[in-house]
Amino acid sequence: MNILVNVMSDPFFISGLIITLVGLWFAVVSFRQYGIQTRLLRDWVSREEWVGEITHVPLESWLRTGTTRGEYYLYECYFFANFGTKRKKYRANAAVKPNEIHKLKKGLTLTIKYSDDKSPRVAVMSVFD
Repeated sequence: MNILVNVMSDPFFISGLIITLVGLWFAVVSFRQYGIQTRLLRDWVSREEWVGEITHVPLESWLRTGTTRGEYYLYECYFFANFGTKRKKYRANAAVKPNEIHKLKKGLTLTIKYSDDKSPRVAVMSVFD
């Protein structure tokens, strides 16, 4: 019992425990973000196959994902939309050609598709109309 108390009060043991817990937390958060990006990409790739409501919304912000699909760069677009009873901020992937990236700006109208399945799907159908 005395050895256990000495080990648990050792500063190296405590700092090692803290570093391990922080590392595990960081790994969980990283994998969660990777899962969200994978779901957004899956929804965008299959956007023509699933049924949903098509509407137009203004673009709030965007972030380049680093993923390319053919000649297109994929961007994560953020926008507000009213689906159901409340206004909520959504995000979805959009494909943008390299020579059109400079046209992205706040307020640009996006054509999006939304499906309220058991796991809601959102995809950008077109950016520049």
